[in-house]
Amino acid sequence: FVDITDHEDFYKQNVNALAGEAHLPNLSHQHIVKPLLPQVSTKRMRHVLEHMTSYYTRYFGSVTGEESAQWLHDHIAEIIKESPFHTHISLEVFTHSFPQPSIIARFEPKVRNFSLPLTILGAHQDSMNYLFPLLPAPGADDDCS
Repeated sequence: FVDITDHEDFYKQNVNALAGEAHLPNLSHQHIVKPLLPQVSTKRMRHVLEHMTSYYTRYFGSVTGEESAQWLHDHIAEIIKESPFHTHISLEVFTHSFPQPSIIARFEPKVRNFSLPLTILGAHQDSMNYLFPLLPAPGADDDCS
Protein backbone atom coordinates (compact mmCIF):
# COMPACT_ATOMS: atom_id res chain seq x y z
CA PHE A 1 0.00 0.00 0.00
CA VAL A 2 1.34 3.38 -1.00
CA ASP A 3 -0.47 6.59 -0.05
CA ILE A 4 0.02 9.22 -2.77
CA THR A 5 -2.45 11.73 -1.32
CA ASP A 6 0.13 14.47 -0.90
CA HIS A 7 2.28 13.42 -3.88
CA GLU A 8 -0.22 12.86 -6.69
CA ASP A 9 1.56 15.16 -9.17
CA PHE A 10 4.85 13.31 -8.70
CA TYR A 11 3.23 9.97 -9.50
CA LYS A 12 1.34 11.36 -12.50
CA GLN A 13 4.65 12.49 -13.99
CA ASN A 14 6.58 9.32 -13.19
CA VAL A 15 4.10 6.53 -13.85
CA ASN A 16 3.27 5.54 -17.39
CA ALA A 17 -0.12 3.93 -17.87
CA LEU A 18 -0.13 1.01 -20.25
CA ALA A 19 -2.79 1.23 -22.93
CA GLY A 20 -4.03 -1.58 -25.07
CA GLU A 21 -5.42 -5.03 -24.64
CA ALA A 22 -5.52 -6.51 -21.16
CA HIS A 23 -3.62 -9.74 -20.71
CA LEU A 24 -5.77 -11.66 -18.27
CA PRO A 25 -4.74 -15.06 -16.92
CA ASN A 26 -6.72 -18.19 -17.68
CA LEU A 27 -9.36 -19.08 -15.11
CA SER A 28 -7.59 -21.76 -13.13
CA HIS A 29 -9.30 -21.84 -9.72
CA GLN A 30 -12.94 -22.40 -10.64
CA HIS A 31 -12.90 -25.71 -8.76
CA ILE A 32 -12.27 -23.68 -5.59
CA VAL A 33 -14.54 -20.71 -6.32
CA LYS A 34 -17.66 -22.41 -7.71
CA PRO A 35 -18.49 -24.35 -4.51
CA LEU A 36 -18.33 -21.05 -2.57
CA LEU A 37 -20.88 -19.23 -4.74
CA PRO A 38 -23.94 -20.59 -2.87
CA GLN A 39 -22.55 -18.92 0.26
CA VAL A 40 -22.74 -15.46 -1.34
CA SER A 41 -25.57 -13.64 0.41
CA THR A 42 -27.41 -10.76 -1.21
CA LYS A 43 -29.15 -10.29 2.16
CA ARG A 44 -25.80 -9.51 3.80
CA MET A 45 -24.86 -7.20 0.91
CA ARG A 46 -28.18 -5.38 1.29
CA HIS A 47 -27.56 -4.98 5.05
CA VAL A 48 -24.18 -3.33 4.39
CA LEU A 49 -25.59 -1.07 1.64
CA GLU A 50 -28.55 -0.03 3.79
CA HIS A 51 -26.23 0.87 6.65
CA MET A 52 -23.70 2.71 4.49
CA THR A 53 -26.37 4.70 2.64
CA SER A 54 -27.89 5.76 5.96
CA TYR A 55 -24.98 8.18 6.51
CA TYR A 56 -25.74 11.78 5.56
CA THR A 57 -22.57 11.71 3.47
CA ARG A 58 -19.42 9.63 3.35
CA TYR A 59 -17.41 12.57 2.04
CA PHE A 60 -13.78 12.00 3.07
CA GLY A 61 -13.57 15.37 4.82
CA SER A 62 -16.72 14.96 6.92
CA VAL A 63 -17.43 13.58 10.39
CA THR A 64 -19.91 11.07 8.95
CA GLY A 65 -17.31 10.04 6.37
CA GLU A 66 -14.98 9.22 9.24
CA GLU A 67 -17.76 7.43 11.14
CA SER A 68 -18.61 5.33 8.09
CA ALA A 69 -14.98 4.23 7.78
CA GLN A 70 -14.94 3.24 11.47
CA TRP A 71 -18.14 1.23 10.99
CA LEU A 72 -16.63 -0.46 7.92
CA HIS A 73 -13.49 -1.33 9.90
CA ASP A 74 -15.56 -2.82 12.73
CA HIS A 75 -17.74 -4.73 10.26
CA ILE A 76 -14.69 -6.23 8.53
CA ALA A 77 -13.17 -7.06 11.94
CA GLU A 78 -16.32 -9.07 12.78
CA ILE A 79 -16.08 -10.96 9.49
CA ILE A 80 -12.43 -11.76 10.20
CA LYS A 81 -13.26 -12.88 13.74
CA GLU A 82 -15.90 -15.30 12.44
CA SER A 83 -13.65 -16.61 9.68
CA PRO A 84 -11.80 -19.90 10.12
CA PHE A 85 -8.86 -18.18 8.44
CA HIS A 86 -8.76 -15.16 10.78
CA THR A 87 -5.15 -15.79 11.70
CA HIS A 88 -4.16 -15.11 8.08
CA ILE A 89 -6.13 -11.89 7.62
CA SER A 90 -4.80 -8.58 8.86
CA LEU A 91 -6.74 -5.34 9.25
CA GLU A 92 -5.22 -1.88 9.44
CA VAL A 93 -6.41 1.72 9.72
CA PHE A 94 -4.28 4.12 7.68
CA THR A 95 -4.75 7.77 8.66
CA HIS A 96 -4.51 10.70 6.27
CA SER A 97 -4.40 14.47 6.65
CA PHE A 98 -8.20 14.42 6.22
CA PRO A 99 -10.62 12.76 8.68
CA GLN A 100 -11.57 9.58 6.79
CA PRO A 101 -8.93 6.85 7.10
CA SER A 102 -8.27 4.05 4.65
CA ILE A 103 -9.14 0.55 5.80
CA ILE A 104 -6.67 -2.09 4.61
CA ALA A 105 -7.53 -5.77 4.88
CA ARG A 106 -4.92 -8.26 3.73
CA PHE A 107 -5.27 -11.96 3.11
CA GLU A 108 -1.82 -13.10 4.15
CA PRO A 109 -0.38 -16.49 3.20
CA LYS A 110 1.45 -18.46 5.89
CA VAL A 111 4.59 -18.12 3.80
CA ARG A 112 4.87 -15.53 1.04
CA ASN A 113 6.32 -16.89 -2.19
CA PHE A 114 7.51 -13.84 -4.12
CA SER A 115 7.81 -15.86 -7.33
CA LEU A 116 4.01 -16.29 -7.41
CA PRO A 117 1.65 -13.56 -8.60
CA LEU A 118 -0.03 -11.31 -6.06
CA THR A 119 -3.64 -10.18 -6.42
CA ILE A 120 -4.61 -6.73 -5.15
CA LEU A 121 -8.25 -5.72 -4.79
CA GLY A 122 -9.21 -2.10 -4.22
CA ALA A 123 -12.46 -0.39 -3.34
CA HIS A 124 -13.65 2.89 -1.94
CA GLN A 125 -16.57 3.72 0.30
CA ASP A 126 -16.60 7.50 0.25
CA SER A 127 -19.33 9.45 -1.53
CA MET A 128 -19.58 13.09 -2.47
CA ASN A 129 -22.09 15.62 -3.69
CA TYR A 130 -19.80 17.19 -6.31
CA LEU A 131 -21.68 20.49 -6.49
CA PHE A 132 -21.96 20.95 -2.73
CA PRO A 133 -19.59 18.57 -0.88
CA LEU A 134 -21.20 19.00 2.54
CA LEU A 135 -24.77 18.30 1.37
CA PRO A 136 -26.30 14.79 1.42
CA ALA A 137 -24.47 12.13 -0.58
CA PRO A 138 -25.54 8.67 0.57
CA GLY A 139 -24.28 7.11 -2.72
CA ALA A 140 -24.38 3.44 -3.58
CA ASP A 141 -23.60 3.44 -7.29
CA ASP A 142 -19.92 2.55 -7.41
CA ASP A 143 -19.41 3.12 -3.69
CA CYS A 144 -19.76 0.45 -1.01
CA SER A 145 -18.92 -2.28 -3.50
